[in-house]
Amino acid sequence: MTKWVKGRLVPALLELCQRLEHQYGMRMIVRGQGDNASPHVESKFMQLIAGEFTSRGWHWTTQPSNSPLCNVCDAALFPALAKQVSALGGLLHGGRYLHSEKLWEVLQQAWKEYPAEKIARTFVHHAQVAAAIYSCKGGDDFVKEHKGLSFGVRKVCRPYYGEDGDGEENTMDLTSLAPRQLSSAQGVIVEEVIEGVDVEAAKKLKYDTPDMQVQDHDIGKYLSYNELDLIAGSFEDVDYDNLTTQEKERYDKPLPSGHGIVI
Repeated sequence: MTKWVKGRLVPALLELCQRLEHQYGMRMIVRGQGDNASPHVESKFMQLIAGEFTSRGWHWTTQPSNSPLCNVCDAALFPALAKQVSALGGLLHGGRYLHSEKLWEVLQQAWKEYPAEKIARTFVHHAQVAAAIYSCKGGDDFVKEHKGLSFGVRKVCRPYYGEDGDGEENTMDLTSLAPRQLSSAQGVIVEEVIEGVDVEAAKKLKYDTPDMQVQDHDIGKYLSYNELDLIAGSFEDVDYDNLTTQEKERYDKPLPSGHGIVI
């Protein structure tokens, strides 16, 4: 895993940041998240991650224990890819047991073929999971309900095929007319309410965005100063020098230059 981080993950993230910075003219900040699997929290591995991310002003967090639903990979992407890998393994290798090298090849193929619009929908689903947890006051009672993990995501998401040369949105699949990069969906657009249709009967997500009161949920207790600075901009009203020792542990040294986009 350490070889993978140094040789594959970090170079790929750097290339992505450089490309997006050139495209948007803004600094890109990576915010990574890992789970609590034993290999992923091993001390030397975490030291490597901390060094690689901190040196670039990036952030790394670990999801809460026993909360796979809070991670789009665990909740949606991994199960979907597992099915795809099983299907490809049966089609290409007759369902035989595959050694690591062959299994890796099949997994890479499954990842390349997995539609971008489905990946985009996992993030819409993730927002619904967060809203559901909030509605249960931090619990998971919603999971026990009938179709508790069905949030109506597919009903409100329509494919996004990019824009044409005039900056107008393409509204149809251009498979037979356009180059490969334009022939499949690049993401999704969420449309909850249909014009001219009664709201109650319209396509709608199961949970609304929570109406959270700032005084009840102090985001500063959960995010570092750098993360707050990136999300909300300038924090000139925060007197860092007069914060308590405990508060300073939550508020790291501010970023040295400007604001950016978290990816």
